[in-house]
Amino acid sequence: MLLIPVFVALGTLAQGPTSPSTLLPGFTVTTKVLEVPEATKVTLENITRLPNAKTVVQPSVSMLAGNEGKTAILSQLEYPITETAKGQAQWGWSIAATPTEEKDGTIRLAFQLEHSFLAGYNGTLPTITRRSVQTTYRLKSGESFLLPLGKGENKAPLYALVSVTRDRR
Repeated sequence: MLLIPVFVALGTLAQGPTSPSTLLPGFTVTTKVLEVPEATKVTLENITRLPNAKTVVQPSVSMLAGNEGKTAILSQLEYPITETAKGQAQWGWSIAATPTEEKDGTIRLAFQLEHSFLAGYNGTLPTITRRSVQTTYRLKSGESFLLPLGKGENKAPLYALVSVTRDRR
């Protein structure tokens, strides 16, 4: 079995109108996924200052208002199906975000985060476990929200600290 670690950052900048009079504001969504020991009290205020919290991944994606931005950090495994055919399995982290500016100046953020990992093998075939969460938040530029994600590969609780910033063009 050949294990090929491939880390791919797939970032897309959503395309929109290009005329200066019709440019929409741009946004950057940053997601910091942290692994925290079981007995630690986690709040939005203390998660970045916890000495025992480990950053697992920290992707960032930029897009125009109303357009979806996606990014992924993936590993890839090539495995035999037959003597001549091979399959590929991918796992890792992906985020998709669609910000929309509301009339009151707040940002409505439709957000999806997926975590998948190699859980083992069924014979020679890899078993991939996937977990995903979808949510919508309303917040001001520069504000953050904390999203509990369950437990990760190491059985420690995972949290996503998500922030969005407006980039006026």
